[in-house]
Amino acid sequence: MTRNDEDFAREIEAHLALEVDRLIAEGVAPDAARTLARKRFGNVASAQERYHESRRAMWLEDFRQDVILALRGLRRNPGFAATAILTLALGISANAAIFSLTDQMLLRPLPVPRPHELVMFDSPGPYQGATLGRQVFSEPLFRGLYAAAAPVLSGMFARCGTVAAVSTDGESDRVPVEMVSGDYFPTLGVGAALGRVLGPNDDLIPDGHPVVVLSHAYWQRRFGADPAVVGRVVRVNGQPMTIVGVAAAGFGGFNLGAPSDLFAPLMMDAALTPTWTGLGDWRTRYLHLSGRLRPGVTPERVAAVLAVTYRALLEEDFKTVRVKFSPEGRGRFLAKPLNVLPGGKGRSQLRADFSTALIALMAMVAVVLLIACVNVANLLMARASRQQQEVAVRLALGAGRFRLVRQRLTESLVLANVGAFAGLLVARVAARILIDMLPDGPGGSPLSAALDVRVVAFAIVLAVVTAIGFGLGPALRATGPRAAALRPGIGRVLGSGRQTRLLRVVVVAQVALSLLLVTGAGLFARSLHNLRAISPGFVTDQLLQLRIDAALNSYAGPRALDLAGRLRRELMVIPGVTAASAATVPAMFNAIGRQTVRVEGYESVVGQMTPSINSVGPGYFATLGVPLVRGRDFADTDIDGRQRVAIVNEAMANRFWPEGAIGRRFGRQSETGFPIEVVGVVRDSRFANLRDDVTMSYYIPITQSCGARPSGGAGRWPTDRVVVVRPGPPGSSDDRRRGHRTGRRCGAGRLHTSDARDARRSDHRATG
Repeated sequence: MTRNDEDFAREIEAHLALEVDRLIAEGVAPDAARTLARKRFGNVASAQERYHESRRAMWLEDFRQDVILALRGLRRNPGFAATAILTLALGISANAAIFSLTDQMLLRPLPVPRPHELVMFDSPGPYQGATLGRQVFSEPLFRGLYAAAAPVLSGMFARCGTVAAVSTDGESDRVPVEMVSGDYFPTLGVGAALGRVLGPNDDLIPDGHPVVVLSHAYWQRRFGADPAVVGRVVRVNGQPMTIVGVAAAGFGGFNLGAPSDLFAPLMMDAALTPTWTGLGDWRTRYLHLSGRLRPGVTPERVAAVLAVTYRALLEEDFKTVRVKFSPEGRGRFLAKPLNVLPGGKGRSQLRADFSTALIALMAMVAVVLLIACVNVANLLMARASRQQQEVAVRLALGAGRFRLVRQRLTESLVLANVGAFAGLLVARVAARILIDMLPDGPGGSPLSAALDVRVVAFAIVLAVVTAIGFGLGPALRATGPRAAALRPGIGRVLGSGRQTRLLRVVVVAQVALSLLLVTGAGLFARSLHNLRAISPGFVTDQLLQLRIDAALNSYAGPRALDLAGRLRRELMVIPGVTAASAATVPAMFNAIGRQTVRVEGYESVVGQMTPSINSVGPGYFATLGVPLVRGRDFADTDIDGRQRVAIVNEAMANRFWPEGAIGRRFGRQSETGFPIEVVGVVRDSRFANLRDDVTMSYYIPITQSCGARPSGGAGRWPTDRVVVVRPGPPGSSDDRRRGHRTGRRCGAGRLHTSDARDARRSDHRATG
């Protein structure tokens, strides 16, 4: 007993003594006076309890006692505790794992100041030329909008993702790079952890500012967090560039689905995209545009202010179009809207690809958790039916129903939190498995299976809600007044009427939720079956794709061009390899490039002249198992400088040359005349993904895929390509060992093994 409690007890005794003395003075006998005084005062213990509760927060003490009592009760019933905890752990782990991915893909804002002020731009509608991504603009369009946006935007920038070979200290890495305009870092409000970030003065002259900024993660991973890295020179695709700073920690670029390791000025595209350029070209759409709103300005206001300027820019754009537009097509081209979209969460191809699937999965795991709650509620009611006598006795002795309900809910809370703790351990493993099933970018997976504060907080909140969800009903039912429960044996028999109504509701909920979950799983299985039933148009069994970058080992010029042919020849001598070839766009990576073309003898129609394009080597179609319908395959003699040739798919042949495609000619929109001759037709295939419809496609020899700059300068040879290999039936172990040794010798560059999820990237660059 504390000093305050002793003082309160002495005060009560003094009060009773005064009352007894007053009664004795009135003539009441001493024993009767003491009895009457206590009767008039009331219950002393109750007064002490009320004083105790008024003096300090008793609920904390009660909660501590309830937790101890709950732990003792669970320890006495290990079977019930293990079953309930395991059930809840499975439900909470599934929700935590899916929430971890949902948070990273859909909910998490960019790690920049005031991300809600950021906006992105889009302009859906017909276009001409090459489009390299979604929601993209040409560089001249960006410059025109940038000049007009000052009244409504405090800053505006353009960005473009690519991949480059970075060499330093005798080692080369293939890393994701973000080409950015000068206002990129100032507009986002991202500073430097070391040195400085890029600014407007770093993006003024083409090829005039060979500087880069490292991401904080790449600085730690590649340079060991060396503070002397500022001022060092690295070679990016063979071009010397100086490191001027390290970006703030946690920032990996505007594209949350593909974090960048390097940031370079947009004007340095000669080093970063050596096979093509978009500077000054209205026909090449490759830049994502974003900006930051001025205070009090809405996205609708931005769209209204820029509408007039955008229309004028489209007029300039239309002057460069070389295909014939109908009046209706011209009107649709010039009427394209400029949409201003929220940009606080950045740009993410993963979000676009998997948002629907994640929402569906989140709904399904929520149903799983509901089923777990119903199951645990059923267990609690079964357990409560054996404790009816105990509860009835406590109620009869004066225990309040609210106090008993609170005690039962505390037990539910203990169960839920233990289940949440176990579920978080399982969730990390489940999240890792799910992440491994998703495509990786060139810099690895952008997603993490680590349980951060947001996921832990979600699990805790989920545990509390779950505890109330499965504990409140059984607690109210268990503490209801039942005088009959005092009779021997009645506590082991379930009642009827009101007493079984909740139990019936629980059973019905179990059946309904389970049926809903099974139905959803069946629909998912049916969708998967339907996808598996779709033929991609080529043989997927025993097919291996290897990504190589010749620049990693200083291959350039004709040597880089010859590498594909040499690799093919050396791969073909490996025992068990039946076919090998090369390409610039891998199959089933959701990567595709498009190019507007003009067809000899065909009147161009807007929106119908943009087939997909891929550069491939000899034997590519035989390696993939795509039948050659008519004509011939590419040969080693199809080299740059001679007759330019192409192979088209059936969709393109039927669209432009239904009477026969062999020998017909076409050209890209930026070219004069029709320099490309069709030498073959192949069967239609789905190369990007299974969900897309078959579209027009044409293929050019990889030896003719070097680009030329608008200025007329010489084209530059591509160094990044995919090698496609088809092994035959497994041979002997000796053959496999010989093949392994030969395979290690044949790679002049690093061979990066990939399947259908490696290096998939929304910012893929087509050869244009």
